[in-house]
Amino acid sequence: MAKDAHRSCSGESTIVRAQQEIQQALASYAANDFDTAEMHFLNACEIAPEYPQAHYNLGYFLYDQEAREASIIALKRARELQQPYPQATYMIACNYLELDQLEAAERWFKQAAEEAPDDPNIHLNRGIILARQGRLKEAIVCFGACSQHENRDRAAFHEALCLQELGQWDEALALFRHLIMRDPAWRPMIIKSMSKGATGRLTLSVNQLRKWLMPTGRSYSRSASRK
Repeated sequence: MAKDAHRSCSGESTIVRAQQEIQQALASYAANDFDTAEMHFLNACEIAPEYPQAHYNLGYFLYDQEAREASIIALKRARELQQPYPQATYMIACNYLELDQLEAAERWFKQAAEEAPDDPNIHLNRGIILARQGRLKEAIVCFGACSQHENRDRAAFHEALCLQELGQWDEALALFRHLIMRDPAWRPMIIKSMSKGATGRLTLSVNQLRKWLMPTGRSYSRSASRK
């Protein structure tokens, strides 16, 4: 019993020391001393190699420093030590997204959504990837999960783009108009997105698009010119 108690106290002591290293790392990071910050993050992992938060903080720091592969290794180690760990899973997905490895990114965002189903940021990012992969209907489901979140306008914008690509013009325009009514600053981005002339997009002029996007304008007809 005495030996078990000693091991327990020793484990707690190493975690406290690791936490102190993390705090020093964060202070160095805030002072833009990134080399010293990395040293302290690494120290935390060495002091308490079984402490998942040490590896997560190192992985997050490395992501911020654009060291993608090293970040993924640290974050996966954090997940090995703690299950579930949705924050680590999410950051792994973000790394793969930055590496433009969309299949891996989507797979990890999907895993993150299973671990934290109420996190709308996960659904938003997964939806954007699915849309880039052409999986538009799946993407729309993801964007719908953000409807009550502060990112709902971004989700609605991407959902409208998906509807546009699917040829569902009335639904897309309804969402675009709603966005403009909420915040007129969306208008230039929406007009630019709709006037590119890519497959499935409208081929109206900018002036015509402005008329279609007026909240009081009539619905877009499927007979309008398009590719």
